Amino acid sequence: VLILALMWRADRLRIDALTLERDQAVDAATVTQAALAWQKSQTEAISLALSQRDERLASIAQSMAAKRQSLDTLERNDAEMRDWANQPIPNGVASWVRQLGTEGDTSAADVYGAAALGEAHNGPKPDR
Repeated sequence: VLILALMWRADRLRIDALTLERDQAVDAATVTQAALAWQKSQTEAISLALSQRDERLASIAQSMAAKRQSLDTLERNDAEMRDWANQPIPNGVASWVRQLGTEGDTSAADVYGAAALGEAHNGPKPDR
């Protein structure tokens, strides 16, 4: 009877250990599923943001192409505009445009405060 009781006790301990191990595995699976769901939502959000960015960039490229075409037409058809367009770009404007390219989405007002175009390179004009 004692041997049967010890065998029953050993079996019960094995069953309890296996039950505990199963419960821990289920808990770990639940945590993993939650983490995967979060990662999936983050991936979808990033994908959507990149898609919207691509659409904006395509729209901007299309707008720039249309403006370049208008400028080319204006340069071809207007002698005064052609002379103006053939002048060298002022240093302040060229450095401002280069800085805009390195600043990301920073606006001109962020780069130079709210300065007018002529004030960006040369400083404010004195009052007379």
